[in-house]
Amino acid sequence: MTENERKILNLLGIARRAGVIFIGQDQVLESCKKFKALLVITSDDCSENVLKSLKNAETRINVERMKLNLDRTQMGQAVGTKSAQIVSMDYENGFAGKILSLMNRSDADE
Repeated sequence: MTENERKILNLLGIARRAGVIFIGQDQVLESCKKFKALLVITSDDCSENVLKSLKNAETRINVERMKLNLDRTQMGQAVGTKSAQIVSMDYENGFAGKILSLMNRSDADE
């Protein structure tokens, strides 16, 4: 795990404590109905069914999707659940922008 991935996981945990993150397929799909733009983060082992349901929602709103090189257990630990294969957040709280900037720096390091 890279340093930026650790920082992203820390930000996901902080976002959870702040109550600005949606965890799991049902909450993420519900958030797609409430917001015009979302950052959606998936685990490396996210199921095809979840990705397919997200594709349908992406036709209605602006979704920036990123995949972490972590399994659902690792991502779940970051957000305080047993496992999580998908999470989302809107752009208004600032966490999404910070996570995207860390991800972009991570991509440049590879």
